Amino acid sequence: MNFPPQRKPNKFTRNHLHGSKYGSRNMDRVNTPFDKTNKLSSDDESIYLSDIVDDYSSSMKSRALVSFASALSGSVITSFFLSFFFSKPSGTLVAVLSSLFGMSCFGSGEFASVSRSLGVMAILLLQRIRQSTFAPKLFQYVTAAFAVRRRHPFPPVENPWTYRRDVPADPPFDMVQSLAGVSIAGGYMGWALAKVIPLVPGWITSLVTILVLCQTATRRSSQGDLVRYIGHSVVSALGEVKDAASEVALWRNLESFLGKLSFQLSSINQQYGVVSTTRVALVNLYEQLLSIINSIRQDMDETEGEQGIHKKSSLSNEFYFDD
Repeated sequence: MNFPPQRKPNKFTRNHLHGSKYGSRNMDRVNTPFDKTNKLSSDDESIYLSDIVDDYSSSMKSRALVSFASALSGSVITSFFLSFFFSKPSGTLVAVLSSLFGMSCFGSGEFASVSRSLGVMAILLLQRIRQSTFAPKLFQYVTAAFAVRRRHPFPPVENPWTYRRDVPADPPFDMVQSLAGVSIAGGYMGWALAKVIPLVPGWITSLVTILVLCQTATRRSSQGDLVRYIGHSVVSALGEVKDAASEVALWRNLESFLGKLSFQLSSINQQYGVVSTTRVALVNLYEQLLSIINSIRQDMDETEGEQGIHKKSSLSNEFYFDD
């Protein structure tokens, strides 16, 4: 895969781009532009952040790559959030929103900046995933959990609660953070499982899954090693996403977009009174629904009363004829 030519490193990007192409991050790096010992001003930081996105958008071909990555990221994010509200997210809605993310990368404005930042962030994360050792280590712990190979404790001590990182080669493991990652993964797994099992609320399956996985994570066994490694990987992945989002100024661009969107919506509301009109329409709809419900309830009461009168009349007639 060919990427756009790299700019000549300057005082803002030299440390970031050192050692690998386009900012592949070293977990133990020091003296980066954002370290407290080398603090940049807000203007210098803006130049540093914009350089990364501009490098990936310097040509039409590279911008097309960023557009594809942005559309893919938009579809994943949209599907993820819609899955919490619908059992099966609408494919049409996901396709429309992902296309909006992708096509906006060729435009200008706040939303285009958000889309380009999202696309570049996805590319950075994919590069770091390729350089990571997650897949082979996961396979190692999975096979050990099924007794296919010898156990290698994770972390490399018998008691995970007492683990301390002594040298940079040791994994940056923390038991509390690992349990937090296990809870996140277990909660989502339980929520997805509830869609397969009928008549079971999602919060119940999520809670049960979290409790089972957290209890397994505390065991000193190969199964516990696997669950602890998954929790540690979830926390590490969230940290990578946070760092990548900061590097491409995603939060800053998103804040600018939301601020402008809020201002425009406020202007439209002041001009056309959308909020007040919507509130009045909802109140009228509620009153009409309440009136219909009361009418149906009154008709049901009258029907039950008439049936009771006819029943009493029939019983009286039967009693009269029996006599």
